[in-house]
Amino acid sequence: MLTYGDGELAMYADTVSELLSAVIPDYDELPSNENGDEAAFVARYEAAIELANLVQPNGV
Repeated sequence: MLTYGDGELAMYADTVSELLSAVIPDYDELPSNENGDEAAFVARYEAAIELANLVQPNGV
């Protein structure tokens, strides 16, 4: 991951999982089986909620 002058980030990844690992802690360490699939879904869901809370003023 590269950081630019104004705090902007650039991420290069070969897979979606690599990209998600940059924004979801420990995403790349989830097992690649049925349990890991469910855990990955939950991690993506929780990350989406956190992001929505950051960008939507007053929970609108």
